[in-house]
Amino acid sequence: QILHVDEPRRRKIHIRMAFLVSSSLSFLRRGRLDRYYSRICRVSFSDDSKGSQVMQASYQEYSEAQYSAHTGCQDMLLQSIQRWGHRIQMEDELLMNAHQNVARQLRMADLGSADGSNSIQTLSVVMESLKEYRDLSSHSLDIVLEEHPDSDEKHLNETLNRHEQLFQKYNARYRTLIKSFYEPLFPPNSMDFVMSHLCLHWLDTADKKHNVGNWKGLHRQLGQSTGLDEESDDNSFVFVNEKCAPPLLKEVWRKELAMRHLANFLMLRATELRPGAELFLMMVGEGHEFVCPDSDDDDESSLLTIAMKKCVEGGTLREEVLTNTIVPYYLRNANDIYDAVDLMNSTVDSNTGPFLQVVDLQYYTANTGVDIDRACELFWSIHQGAVIGFGNATNEECEALKSALALEFKTAYSPEIGIMGKFVACVLRKRSRKPWPQGPASR
Repeated sequence: QILHVDEPRRRKIHIRMAFLVSSSLSFLRRGRLDRYYSRICRVSFSDDSKGSQVMQASYQEYSEAQYSAHTGCQDMLLQSIQRWGHRIQMEDELLMNAHQNVARQLRMADLGSADGSNSIQTLSVVMESLKEYRDLSSHSLDIVLEEHPDSDEKHLNETLNRHEQLFQKYNARYRTLIKSFYEPLFPPNSMDFVMSHLCLHWLDTADKKHNVGNWKGLHRQLGQSTGLDEESDDNSFVFVNEKCAPPLLKEVWRKELAMRHLANFLMLRATELRPGAELFLMMVGEGHEFVCPDSDDDDESSLLTIAMKKCVEGGTLREEVLTNTIVPYYLRNANDIYDAVDLMNSTVDSNTGPFLQVVDLQYYTANTGVDIDRACELFWSIHQGAVIGFGNATNEECEALKSALALEFKTAYSPEIGIMGKFVACVLRKRSRKPWPQGPASR
């Protein structure tokens, strides 16, 4: 953009950037960022294993099927990295002109790294692209891999250990951060780039306004009703995005949970990003076949709901497990992203921000399973935690349900076609001024 402005304005921009660079260097010399990072980040190699209500340990074995969702938006990711690279080159040039021979260390993060297997592949693409814009061999890159405390940190560390040479190749220093991304993670104005894949559809189960135990009947908690029998209503779905879930409940979830949680996440990241830095997000989107299978019959339930109902009828699953089970995620579409950004921007100081602007957005399809048996294992590893955590299912009930689910998968999906997943990816840029409205015409 600087190349296309008039000369007086270009000089003003360079002067302002030189001031920002100088301030950043002064901040780093005092060691504040390094002390902050040493306090909140840790590389841990514990042998202790923790249970998870988000992902089960078997996810590591089957997660590679989801990498197609990563590659489906990789062009968008690389374009964002290219813009980051141009900002790096401009900043390094200003440092040289200011006779500063020490370039600022770059800091990036991958949020929701799970077992790390897909994150490693994407990080290798990012680092390979980034080296075109800066000599990484003489300037180290700091990478933080974040994962939820309920997940098994052991698997993430094992993956990182196996790829130690990859980080050495690009002179990258990595750290793990075991903390929820719905909390502050980094100091203000410290991150050059943050990305997250396949996890932001999971909602904040630590929501203080609405206890997660009430989510399945949240519309009733708020004094609203679907007009249906409450028990049969709760037994008809386990995903709020199922076609058979009460539309009123979905509307309540969107307003009271999904919008608020994403806007809060965006506010935290906007505070932590450096001015002009970008945030890359990809999440499971509305219409994913795991939740909304393409079926020729009249049953609009998810396969998990169908399998649970059949187990209840067969006496291998208590009805209360179905009644209480709810998977705590919300599948968004493109408008949901724009609306959450608008909500976040409306809550900050109109003069100081920080603000975010949608730079790019893509709603796309990717085949996430041609091996139906492995696809079922992947599905179960993702959703079993909700059946146990909310439904309080026993080991015997889980085994019966898993067997029933496998039969439903073989009936519903074809290896020749696979399982088509819907995903939404976007790039958001931090701004110091409020962006122009991004209404329907710009969407």
